[in-house]
Amino acid sequence: MAIRFAAAIVTGRMRKSISTVLADGTKHESPNAGYPEAAMAGALEVELDGDAFYAGELVHHPRLGRVEMPLGLDALHSARIIMWVASAIALALMLLLRASIFFA
Repeated sequence: MAIRFAAAIVTGRMRKSISTVLADGTKHESPNAGYPEAAMAGALEVELDGDAFYAGELVHHPRLGRVEMPLGLDALHSARIIMWVASAIALALMLLLRASIFFA
C-alpha cells in the first residue's frame, strides 16, 4: 500500500500503480513479491520480473506491468526515491498505530 501512496508523491502515478496491482498482482506465485512489484511497475510505467537465473537455473516468472517507458537509470532513480518515501509512509503509519494503542 505504501508504494502506491509513494507513487502519488514521487511520480504522480498512483492510479497506474493501483491498476497494475489489480491486473498483475496475482500473476506472481508469491503475494509478497507480486503485489509490490506490480505496484512499482505501475508507478514507473515499466515492465518488471520475467525470466531469471537462480543458481544457474532458468526460472520462468510472469511479466508485471507494461512497457511504456524505458527501464534505465531514470527508472532506477525513481524506484529508489519511491522506496524511501514508501518506507517513511510505512514508518509513520506504524508510529500512529503504536501511539493509538499506547494512548487508548
